[in-house]
Amino acid sequence: MSQSGRFIPLFATVLVMIWAGTNSRAEETPNLSGDWTLNEDKSEMPRFGRGGGGGRGGGRDGGFRGGGGRRDGDRDRGFRGGRRGGGRGGGMMPSRISVRQDGDTLIFVQEGGRGGSREITLKPGAGAQEVSSPWGTGTIEAKWKGSELEVKQIQERETPRGSFRIEQKTRWSLADDGKTLTGSVTLRTPRGDMDHTLVYEKE
Repeated sequence: MSQSGRFIPLFATVLVMIWAGTNSRAEETPNLSGDWTLNEDKSEMPRFGRGGGGGRGGGRDGGFRGGGGRRDGDRDRGFRGGRRGGGRGGGMMPSRISVRQDGDTLIFVQEGGRGGSREITLKPGAGAQEVSSPWGTGTIEAKWKGSELEVKQIQERETPRGSFRIEQKTRWSLADDGKTLTGSVTLRTPRGDMDHTLVYEKE
């Protein structure tokens, strides 16, 4: 074989090695560990109350994660008169999140917001797992999609007015500098869909 003939496969092998290394780094999952505080000014908060639909379907109950419609006692809680009109739901969202990531397991501890403190253990790629909440039982499933962590929660609720289903999908992404954790949330309720974005900053 000529010298040029040996050079071509060698060059191709080097290219494959470079591509494999680059692809491996691109698929590395970020470490979300840390203590994070909600920045309401940078977030696109859900809105509640009359005229504050804020979602694709105008669902007034969208931001009550797992909630079964607005109760009289909920009317005035967590409403802060946001930039876009209607009540901003800052008081309903976790004001602080602690994340501990160890291998394939992530533990989220949510503090503040509706329901108080709550701990969730996520095992990305392990399939759906049953969880309980102040509003009943449901399932939660996590998976990595590139550098984003997608968490899908489904809850079935029974009420005197019948049963209904609520789905919440959150895509968590970490900023390149590691100081900002963003949750892009889509909430599906019987009254419509709602999108909002929660921005947390590292303490």
